[in-house]
Amino acid sequence: MKNREIAQLLSETANHMEIAGEDGFRIRTTFAAELARWLVATRRFHRAAFCSVEQITERRQVLFSLGAQLVLNFATQAGTDDELGRQLLDRALREHPTLLVIDNMESLLDLDGLHEILDLCSKLPAKIIFTTREALPSPFSENILSIGRLDRQSAIRIVGNVLHKAPESSDRDEDIEKLVDAVDCHARSLVLIAREVGAAGVRHATENLLKIMKDLEAKHPGQRENSLLASAELSLRRLPPGTRELIRPLSVFHGGGGIYAIATALNLQPENVMALARALIGVGLAEYVEPHYLRFDPALIGTDLSTEHRTAAVASWASSIAEEIEFLYAQQFEDAVLANNLTVLELPNSLAALEHLATGESPERVLV
Repeated sequence: MKNREIAQLLSETANHMEIAGEDGFRIRTTFAAELARWLVATRRFHRAAFCSVEQITERRQVLFSLGAQLVLNFATQAGTDDELGRQLLDRALREHPTLLVIDNMESLLDLDGLHEILDLCSKLPAKIIFTTREALPSPFSENILSIGRLDRQSAIRIVGNVLHKAPESSDRDEDIEKLVDAVDCHARSLVLIAREVGAAGVRHATENLLKIMKDLEAKHPGQRENSLLASAELSLRRLPPGTRELIRPLSVFHGGGGIYAIATALNLQPENVMALARALIGVGLAEYVEPHYLRFDPALIGTDLSTEHRTAAVASWASSIAEEIEFLYAQQFEDAVLANNLTVLELPNSLAALEHLATGESPERVLV
């Protein structure tokens, strides 16, 4: 980890850090989230809040996303008064040193609302970590930490850290180097393949990985993410065949899904969907997030759906999200904290589902 940019974030002279770099599989997001967790765990901050602006276009959406996480009954207290909402958030941030993570800022760079959102961020009494594929305008154009693929020695150390779990003691330095070279020092690939290394040893893991990569290269020549997809395939192969087939429709979700929505889309009982969640987490393909949300990369969960199966999966996904929206609306009067927090997590699915339903449902159905 590069300490200079983090030291600046913690100093009195800077109130932000920008994590930048090209990566289609959310390494920036993972790095920012883990950094925030570490800074809270080491008591540099009392707490952290997260806001993805991937599906956001207005200052008010950022304000209410952060407010819902940090202020009790924020939406009820603020109502339609954005200035009151800002004051409530400002007070909460001053009472408890808070680290904010604003994710996917590149989504705003071509939008009119960018400067209003940056203006809000500049006035908040909090340290902020931005993630972005492209550089942000002033005053957030400094203290940039660029991340990409790991250097070779760092990648080798990552593999070495899991070797004590491997059943073979015959793994040698050259075996580790072959594995690192096979995934081209891709951090996410190494994280995914760690369990395979622990179960089968470096040499067998590398052999299995190279076989899959050969097939992927034949299908998708020159794709730079083939090593990541191959590592994900090894993780999928650790699941029972029935489970692998069951989760294929999850590839149409957006960044993850609520447990309730996943159960509805896959037609599972609550106890069965939790068992499925544990299985995905166990092979490194998903992460559980409170309240009742499973974060995963749909591109790694299921691929190559036929047109017929994809159409059916999209229909089930859209219907499940519509049902979840109705459920969350009812929860506003029973458990507002759960409703608000899960609504924020499900925003990408909700907006995409509404857009999909608008093409085939009546206006009354979409608005209801």
